[in-house]
Amino acid sequence: MHKRFVVSLVILHVISFAFCSPGEVIPVGDCFYDIIDALFVLNGQTVPSGARPWTKAEAENELSRLDRSDMSDAVADMYSRIQVYLGDDGSSVRFGLTASPEIYTHTNQEFNTEDVWPLGYNRRRQILVPSLDISVGGLFFHTELSFGIGRASSEDEFGHYGNLESFPVDVSDRLLVTSSGIYAPYFRFNVPKSSESEVQTPRYAWLTYAWEKGSIGFYKAKKEWGITKLGNYIYDKHVSSYSFVSAKFFNRVVNLDFSVMFPYSYLGGSAKAYEMEYQRIFLSHRIQVQILKNLSVALSENVMYWLKGGFEPLFTNPALIYHNNVEDNLFNALAHLEFEFVPLRGLRIYSQF
Repeated sequence: MHKRFVVSLVILHVISFAFCSPGEVIPVGDCFYDIIDALFVLNGQTVPSGARPWTKAEAENELSRLDRSDMSDAVADMYSRIQVYLGDDGSSVRFGLTASPEIYTHTNQEFNTEDVWPLGYNRRRQILVPSLDISVGGLFFHTELSFGIGRASSEDEFGHYGNLESFPVDVSDRLLVTSSGIYAPYFRFNVPKSSESEVQTPRYAWLTYAWEKGSIGFYKAKKEWGITKLGNYIYDKHVSSYSFVSAKFFNRVVNLDFSVMFPYSYLGGSAKAYEMEYQRIFLSHRIQVQILKNLSVALSENVMYWLKGGFEPLFTNPALIYHNNVEDNLFNALAHLEFEFVPLRGLRIYSQF
């Protein structure tokens, strides 16, 4: 009875509305992922795909791996509530407004920059976020404005990096924050002054199209590959947002994600926002295979492509093996492996290499 009560309480917290479109995105950081991960492990199975965010279509595909007849009563209750959360397909237009007042306080005068705060910019909520969602068939559009505190303030104090010989570009004329007008005060609300308002408009936005076994989308959003809480190697939710294009294909055994991410090239100081010398794109593909019900592996290959010599579209072929590319002066390749094993219900062994 106690377990059932706790599970129900968590599920009731997450079910605020049902999804309408197969292309609707479940954002990284939504507690839906914690619940569905727990659901699988409690049922003795490896957690669903670690390539996130998912669309509703992908969530339904992952949920189809479960056999309700093999579940305990508490796990079956979780399963039923998640099905309600995913809802039925349809078309809709939704306007939303989220208010999240927060208070921050400290008594240590050395807590004066963002990097010494565990609760920094990426984890602090914007006080007001109006949003617009439009779903038509498999097509889904989301955008939002945010009113809140940004990363910089007119009260910030600066110093120079100095000459860092190991840095790939000259940063001697760049400035770094030595005392932040946002983080130094001993007590404050998350209502911004005019000089420190959020400058990203929109902060998150995406346009996706999904069908039963795949999706494609354009995103400015959080992204992660992996399920560790300590930080994932390639993409991780500690980054406030990535701008990327993603194509995903999936069934009950295999999940393939090909993503092209576009890093922001502005380095501060006198640098122009889009100097070609620093422009890059990040090409990445990841495949996850369900070997057994309780055993899965994932492999990704990724490359940072420096556009110094111009853009070659042929390198965007997702079937390429990037490590075989001879243009090593333009590419920096990285591979990574994930391993997950669930030997007992409720016990998960997971690692990244």
